Amino acid sequence: MASISRWFSPTPGSSFWTFEICHGCARVLLGPALMGLGLAASAQEPGAVPEQPAPAQQASDDVAQAPPSGWRLVDKRLGVAWWHYREPVMRLQGPALTLQLGLLTPAVPGMPDRVGGEIMLARVDYSSDGTGQMSGVPAVGWRAHALWDMPPVSRQPWQLGLQYEGLWNDLRGTSSTGHRGYERLSNKLWLLAQTAPLPQAELQLGLLLRGWQDSWLSQANQRLPDITNVQHKGVTLRYRHSPWWIGSRPVFPWLRYTQVAESDKVGIQRWYEPRNRSVTVGLEVQF
Repeated sequence: MASISRWFSPTPGSSFWTFEICHGCARVLLGPALMGLGLAASAQEPGAVPEQPAPAQQASDDVAQAPPSGWRLVDKRLGVAWWHYREPVMRLQGPALTLQLGLLTPAVPGMPDRVGGEIMLARVDYSSDGTGQMSGVPAVGWRAHALWDMPPVSRQPWQLGLQYEGLWNDLRGTSSTGHRGYERLSNKLWLLAQTAPLPQAELQLGLLLRGWQDSWLSQANQRLPDITNVQHKGVTLRYRHSPWWIGSRPVFPWLRYTQVAESDKVGIQRWYEPRNRSVTVGLEVQF
């Protein structure tokens, strides 16, 4: 996504390619015919100069100038961010590095018009009202989405699709109060809508379809089970603003907010994942 205008420019369909190729072939095939007509004119009219055929190389150039029809990497961004996650009695927060990629796809019926992904690497601090603090907790997050172009609404282009999100953090170790931690893995599937409210800006709105939270409690206490909770309700919003200019380089500020409701309850002890919310703010640059 070198720019929003490139990102939202329509990908040519297969008919354009067929025209270019056929047009090029016609020029190649017509070359000998035109040469034959020129030779005939020479024989009948001495001194006449035959019309030169279009060279085959020109046809190749015409085809080469047509837009590519395969996968195209159109957006590469590196960034820094601050991630904050909160449950009623627990918090995780700290700095992160982010990488985002965006691709345009081949013009094939049924294929998404664009796909993208994001990776977040963070090292955060843990704090809880009952179990103390822990520093340097590793966290890795990732997202991948596939979007299809929809008919414009009030001349505003937008896309609709799916986004898969994952987050792993490793709380193994001992907290400041002597409590032991465990690994957690979150997986979520979102229905995602995207639009561009301003030039080079991007707005994403998501509705949770299903979430799964895996907690390896046995790592903290062998008598405890490893559990999986299911989450059914949640919303997410991501907004990337038009660029700020630092010298000649554009810098894009962005914000993401996510809120997920309390999960189901599992096991004899009715284990559950509490309601939670997270806020991430960051800056990113294209490369």
